[in-house]
Amino acid sequence: MPTRYWLFAFILFLCIPLDACTHENDARVVEQIVGDTLFVAPSEQQPDEQYALTKVRLTTDTIVYGKTDNTAAIQTGDTIQVTFAKDSIVATEIRRTND
Repeated sequence: MPTRYWLFAFILFLCIPLDACTHENDARVVEQIVGDTLFVAPSEQQPDEQYALTKVRLTTDTIVYGKTDNTAAIQTGDTIQVTFAKDSIVATEIRRTND
């Protein structure tokens, strides 16, 4: 009986860290650019589902593709990853993905 408990504990020990390592795809596609605001959608979508666009605000301090004040480099259709300021829609960094 104690062997089963150890086996169960070992399996549980292996599953928890592996589960924590998985994450959803956080890549986004730029759908629309309006002034200093981007509207982005998930890069992977199911054709029969609808998705809400996410609003991303840019500032002159936002690092875009490795440079500050580089918002002109963003084009509609770019696949990006966004780092947000805490509890905000303001982007602190935007990186291209390797798609």
